[in-house]
Amino acid sequence: MPRLLLLLTLSICYTSATPLKIVTIGDSLTDGYSEVARLAEVPLLGAVVGDRVYPEPDSPNPDGNVRAFNWPELLAIFRPNEADFGPTGEWGDIDDTFFFPLPSGDLRFRGFQKNFAVVGTTTLNWTSLLTSNPVDDGSFPLNLFYDATKSSLLTQLATADVVVIMLGGNDLKNAYSDIFNAADPSPFLDPVRTRLETIHAAVRAENASVPIVVATVPDVGATPNIYQIYNTPALQATTRAHIAAMNQAIITTFEAKPNTSVARVDRLTDLAFDLDPFHLNGTEFTIEGDPYNPPDHLFCKDNFHPGTAAQALIANEIMLAINTRIPGAMTPFSHREILGSVLALDPDQPFIDWAAAYSLAPDSFDLDSDGDGLPNGVEMLFGTSPVTSTNSPTGRWEPGGGLTWNINEDASRYIQWSAEESPDLDSWTDVPMSRLILTGGTATATPPALERSFFRIQANPAP
Repeated sequence: MPRLLLLLTLSICYTSATPLKIVTIGDSLTDGYSEVARLAEVPLLGAVVGDRVYPEPDSPNPDGNVRAFNWPELLAIFRPNEADFGPTGEWGDIDDTFFFPLPSGDLRFRGFQKNFAVVGTTTLNWTSLLTSNPVDDGSFPLNLFYDATKSSLLTQLATADVVVIMLGGNDLKNAYSDIFNAADPSPFLDPVRTRLETIHAAVRAENASVPIVVATVPDVGATPNIYQIYNTPALQATTRAHIAAMNQAIITTFEAKPNTSVARVDRLTDLAFDLDPFHLNGTEFTIEGDPYNPPDHLFCKDNFHPGTAAQALIANEIMLAINTRIPGAMTPFSHREILGSVLALDPDQPFIDWAAAYSLAPDSFDLDSDGDGLPNGVEMLFGTSPVTSTNSPTGRWEPGGGLTWNINEDASRYIQWSAEESPDLDSWTDVPMSRLILTGGTATATPPALERSFFRIQANPAP
C-alpha cells in the first residue's frame, strides 16, 4: 500500500556488530513454544498430553495453521541481528523413571541456551532456586533439579548484555480464586513484588552492571480460561484494581533501581479487557482460543497462553524497556509487520474488504474513483461512497468559520489521518488540537488568524 509522506529523523542510537546477549528468567510465557510443543514427543507423557499441547493446532489441521510462537522465538526469527538467546540445544532431559517421565539435570530440558524459562514456575520457585533454599517451597520434584539450573544460569549471567525477568503469571493463576473473593488480597499479591526484588537482587549480585528488565505481571483475569469462570462484574472490577495496584508498586519499585527498567506487559491484558473489538490497524482478533490456533485469535487453544499476535505485543514491551537502558538497541514490531510478516495476514485487509464492496481494486487507496476530489482512502475514512460524487467537508475555511466532516470509527482503526494547514501550499503543519474538535464521529477544524491559509486531510494506512 503506498505511502504519501516520508519522515526522516536523525538520532544517536545504539549500534553494535553483534546482537545483545539476552538472558531470561521466566515461566511458560517465555519458555520456547517449540519446546512446549515437543512435550508430546516425551515417552508416556506424550500419550497423556497429545494434541492438548497449547502451541500446536489440533490434528487434523484443516487450515494448515502453524503453531504459536512466543516472544523470544519471534525475536530470534525476526530480530536475529539485535537479540541473541544463544544456540538451541539439550540442557536437561526427561527420563522414564519407574515408568513415569521425570526431569533430570537442568530443568529447561531444551531450547535457547540463555532462555531460563520453566513451564509452571512461580516467583517462589525462582526465589528458592536462586537463594539455595529449595526444600521448603513445596515444588517437588522441581526442587531436586534447582542446583543444575542455577549453575547454568550463573554461567550465562556473567556475560549477559541484558537480563529479562518475567514472572508472576502463575502466582496469580494459582491464587486467583482467593484474590477474586478476598476483601483484602494483599497477602497474595504483595509477596509477588517482594520475591521479584529478591530475584532482581540475586541477578545483580552476579553481574553488577548488566541492565535488567523486570516485567509487570499480566492480569490473568483477562484470559478466557479465567474470565469465563470469574465473571461477577463488581468483583472483576475490584480484582483488576488490586492487580493494577500491585503492578504500580512493581513499576515504582524497579524504576527506582539502578540500571533497571520495567516492561509493561500488563498493557496487553488491559487491551484484552478493554479494547472491543480487539484489533491491530482494524484487523479484528477473536480473544478466545480455537482448536486450530488460527493467527487471528489472541489466545492459544487452551485459552490461557498468549498466541503469536499477543506474544509479538509482549515482545514490543520488552524491546521498549531494553531501549530505555540501551537506546536504539531493539526495533519494535510495527502492527503491519505483526500482521504481515509474523502472522501471514494481509495488513491491508480492511481496505481490501471495503473496496471489494464497491468493486474497486485492492490497491486503489490513493485513487479518486468517482472524480469528486476525495481519494478512496479518504472516502473510507469519511464513510462515503467512492463511486458516487461526495461533497468535501462542509463549512468555510476562513476566519470565523470552520470545516466539519465525519469520521468512520471502523475505518479510523485502519487509517492514520491528520488535518493539516499551510499558509502557502508548500509547508504543512497539523492543525493544533486547540482548533481541532473531535466529538464522537464528527471532526471540526477552524482556521488560524491569518490573511490566507489552506487546509487538507492527509490519510495513510496505519503503520
